[in-house]
Amino acid sequence: MVMQFKYKSLKHLDGHFVKTPSIPITFFGPSETLQIIAVVDSGADVSLMPREVAEVLGLKLDQNIEPAFGIAGEVQTAEDHVRVKIQKGHENYSFDITVKILLSKDTDIPVLIGRSEFFEEFEITFYEVKEKISLKKVHNRQ
Repeated sequence: MVMQFKYKSLKHLDGHFVKTPSIPITFFGPSETLQIIAVVDSGADVSLMPREVAEVLGLKLDQNIEPAFGIAGEVQTAEDHVRVKIQKGHENYSFDITVKILLSKDTDIPVLIGRSEFFEEFEITFYEVKEKISLKKVHNRQ
């Protein structure tokens, strides 16, 4: 079965809004569970979340600290694992992913879902003209 989601408006730092391929994802941390609208980012190697979100979830901020490189340049990150759940209608999938946590505070960056581990679970199609994203679970990965 295919889950389809409409793109969501995201405010850029310069104040204008842009439609992004975003999906609701539930994150299960050691301390809390949060449902977050996350951007599915085919240009990101790994998933990324702001420090404030990681702190609420109870993720570890002191392990595997290293720089990460992206469109904003070099930033310091920690690494942890978190269980995620994707759900729409009767479709419901849970699995673990690795996340990089931005260690600087007050960043206005949304949660980004990168290719590693997440894209291996689904066939993902971006319908840019229709402003929709579809996820089809891969059941027989090879």
